[in-house]
This record gives sequence, C-alpha cells and structure tokens, in this order.
Amino acid sequence: MLLVDSLYVNYGGALSLLRYLVERLQERNVAFFLLADARCKGIFEKVPFVEYREAKLSERRSFYLDHKDDFSSVFCFGNVPSPVKLNVPIYVYFHNINMLTLANCRDWKQKVMFWLKRTYISLYRKNTDKWFVQTSNTANSLEHSLGISKERIKLFPFYKLPPFENDVSVRTDYIFVGEYSGSKGHDELLEAWKLLHQRGIDLALHLTVSLGGKFKEELEKAVSNGVKIINHGYVSMEELSKLYMQSKATVYPSYDESFGLGLVEAMEAGCDVVASNRDFVYAICKPSEVFDPQSPESIAGAIIRYESGKCQRTIQVVHNKIDEMIDEICNE
Repeated sequence: MLLVDSLYVNYGGALSLLRYLVERLQERNVAFFLLADARCKGIFEKVPFVEYREAKLSERRSFYLDHKDDFSSVFCFGNVPSPVKLNVPIYVYFHNINMLTLANCRDWKQKVMFWLKRTYISLYRKNTDKWFVQTSNTANSLEHSLGISKERIKLFPFYKLPPFENDVSVRTDYIFVGEYSGSKGHDELLEAWKLLHQRGIDLALHLTVSLGGKFKEELEKAVSNGVKIINHGYVSMEELSKLYMQSKATVYPSYDESFGLGLVEAMEAGCDVVASNRDFVYAICKPSEVFDPQSPESIAGAIIRYESGKCQRTIQVVHNKIDEMIDEICNE
C-alpha cells in the first residue's frame, strides 16, 4: 500500500492539488493510506484509510516509527522529506520555491521560517529517493539550493482545471487569480491599473482576493476613484470559469512561483499571458508580453503594448502529468 503523507498541507493551492491527487488515486483504484493534517478533518471522508494528526515533527516521526513496515512506497506531498529512513522508495513532491530562494520573502519572520524549513529539508534529504517538481525552474532551484542531483529530480506538473464553457466571441477583460501575498505582486498591479486610469485607459481587471487588509483598503479607494478593478473574493470553480471566459489575458505580476496554476488555467481557457519577466513564466509558456514585476510603469507599458494587437498569441509549454506521476510512485 502507498502512503500519501500530506501532514503539512491544509490550505490554498497545495490543498487543492492534494484533493485532486486523492480523487485521481481513487479513480484508478490505487490502494493508499492518507496521513493528513488534523485541520483537514471532514475533507477526506470518502478515503477508506486516513489518519489525522497535528502538523508537528514529533507527531509525524511517531507515525513513521509506528508504521515503518506497513507501506510499499511513500509519497511526501508537501515539500518535506520523511523524518525516518525506510526500506521502501520515498518520493517528495516539492512545490514551494520561495522556501528555496528566500529572496522574494518581504516579511523577515516569513524569511526566518522558510530558512528553518529549508535547513530541516536539507537535513533529511538523504531519506528521499526522488524529488518531483512542477517545472524546470523549481528543479534548477532544488539542485542549486539543496544540492539535489538532476538524476533524482523529475518533472511532473499536474493540476485540475475549472469546467470551462464553450468559447465566447468577445473577450474584453483581464484577470489575475490568486490570494494576496507580498510576492504575488498585487500592490504593483494595483498601481499599474491606477496609472492606466490616469492615462484614460480603463480596462476591466478581475481579482480573487479575500485576504490582505491594507491592500483591500487601497483597492477600495482606487475603485471609488474610477479604477476599473472588480474583486470577487473567493469564487467557485464554475464562477472562475466564467471570469476566464470573458477575459482575453491574465496579467500575472508574481515575483516567483513553483508553478503558477493561474497561468495554466488562463491558457487552457484560451487567454493570453502578460506576465513577469521571470524564469517560472518561461518554464510554463511563451508569453505574449512580459514586464518587470517590481515596476508598475513596466506593467502598464506591457498592457498598452498588448492592447495594440501586435503581440503574438501565448504558447503553452507544460501539460498535466498526474497519471505519469502515479505510475512512477506505484510501479517502482
């Protein structure tokens, strides 16, 4: 039986990916045991074999010692290797590039936390046989930051898409899907849209921000002054599909990403990409336009260039490999 260790996953995009992974394992009739964060109780009710524990090193180590002979392979979904070396193949799915780079952490407390986690991961990396990542950008960071050899790193991007409706003939808007954080670039994007408004260019921009108190205050002030941004907060997959289908491009100002699901969703929905001039973007697509994410002026300039109609259509580079990944962890 396969152990899926997701003890350090409890919210956001990682939890969405975990739910999709569990769903696909069940569809393929793979026998697995799920170790999950206690805060996820109620989410995995249909999983026959699941145990919830607190997301603590002591709890995780105790579980591994209690079950060290019970599994045929282990899949650590959540960046962190097994705290115990086992006599079976162990895989780690790494999907938080900020933990490696540290440079994009604006908050010093978060930077210290990521440094500690990176140190811990480095300490237990010897317990892992193979590392799975979403993109070549993350693979390069894993190699250079933790000294993981290329032979032990495999690219397995996977994602679940909203149920996109039939294409529409007229797309007029822009969209950026993602929760607020300092490294996502929401602040610079807001300033860019204010610059466009000052120049008489009013283009609808859809956001999905439910957090970010100060940012939301600044956003509301800008909207009251005529800036055309619509913040929908949290939206369902069906609502998200409708927003994508009325948008011609995603404007993506993130500083760095392990993957960038919003980019893939947008491309699969037929949108172009106007994004940060960063390696993680090129690992996913050939964008229509790029900009310096730290410069609102650069973001506004990229939008103006895209609006000219002379930019190439975006070309998608990565595709869903969830089944290939499951084959790898089950057929070793």
